[in-house]
Amino acid sequence: MTEIRLLAFELENGSRRGIFQVLKALMLGLEAEATDQASTDQASTDRPLRLSLVPPVPGRPFLDPLRDPLASGGESVTVATKPPKPLVRRIKAVLLPLDRLVPLPLSRGLLALALALPAGCWRWLGRWLARRPSLAYWALGNTVLASLPVVASAGRRPGRWTVALSPSLYVPPAGERLATVIHDLIPLDYPRHHGEEAGEWQRRLDHSLACSDLLLAVSEGTADRLRRYRPGCSPRVRVVRPSVSEQGQPRLQAPPLRSTDSLRLCCIGSLEPRKNLHGLLEALALVHRGVIDLDVAGAEADEASGYADQIRARAVEIEERQGHRLRFHGRVSAERKQALLAEAHALVYVPLMEGGALPILEAQLQGLPTLVSDLAVFRELVAADRAYFCPPDDPQVMAATIERLWDDLLKGVARQPDGDALAPYASPRRYARALLAALARG
Repeated sequence: MTEIRLLAFELENGSRRGIFQVLKALMLGLEAEATDQASTDQASTDRPLRLSLVPPVPGRPFLDPLRDPLASGGESVTVATKPPKPLVRRIKAVLLPLDRLVPLPLSRGLLALALALPAGCWRWLGRWLARRPSLAYWALGNTVLASLPVVASAGRRPGRWTVALSPSLYVPPAGERLATVIHDLIPLDYPRHHGEEAGEWQRRLDHSLACSDLLLAVSEGTADRLRRYRPGCSPRVRVVRPSVSEQGQPRLQAPPLRSTDSLRLCCIGSLEPRKNLHGLLEALALVHRGVIDLDVAGAEADEASGYADQIRARAVEIEERQGHRLRFHGRVSAERKQALLAEAHALVYVPLMEGGALPILEAQLQGLPTLVSDLAVFRELVAADRAYFCPPDDPQVMAATIERLWDDLLKGVARQPDGDALAPYASPRRYARALLAALARG
């Protein structure tokens, strides 16, 4: 029997829609595989594949991957967990900020206290900490030192896995193996372009690299970058490309575009610097023909509120000068996102750096022409003659590419997606099988 424990998606990270969609696809695919395996082996009372969802941090709410948090009225759907006791919350409120400032002195003090215990207390302390791995990891200062007991723990069952969809501070208990999905390593090279604090992300990444039995990169580019960053991890790196779990119906015919019509573009991406909304707006300011309607679907990153304000202010200036219409919808439900894609003539997605290509896959699976950044990770999935590529840091070239797309749409010769080549990425079951194969190889 293979037991898969998926590390759930924390409610506080709900703005990271891409990772949430990957978790949703994996959950759907694994449940389908578990159902099929159980039906083909009805004589057995033990299911060949057992799937469960576990909270990433005990006591914190998390999102249900099979229910869209914004499907009904925009309210987040939480799965209830047992909250920590009030006294524990008060202690954590005092100690956690102190631990962030001086982690090593606290770690040394706790280690010294543990060493001073009588020999008879060690066995009891070990059993107590084994049931509370997150507390043990925090007590050791969230350092690689804390990961050593986990890596060296004995008695792990090869068939029991925990899969984390992004680097985390999760510590698998004895009897489990951990596989972590690595989407990108952007904070290592471009910390100023990442919404999350680079140091916090680095801490989670280092812990995951130390604790994980497998590292599942979403693209060859991410895998190569991970091998260069940490050569010792190379034997544990696998490439498992995710599938899209939120997709609309493929369009039978593109919306007609006449010379008097406005060009309707859709952009999917959060309001943070690396998504390059500022570069896209500067390109639109250089397009002086006709009117462009741009719909932006994406949450505002908590750490990038100043950037979002600048983007909105610049959008107002462009509307007043060029007459383009720019609308920011915030985080939307899957249904609303697919509706925006269906109404658009093309997707425009020009991030400065990226680890995956989910928005491009969503648009192309719906039959939508795409204008994207000229990044290696995008060219892994999309052929040169199936999309419009442009450098993300050159607004003039980007503006010229938008005008070329506009001309091709008017002539009816726009570059169309290759549906047959992208079909595997529309199947959550394909993603589940690829992940199960990676886990089986170990």
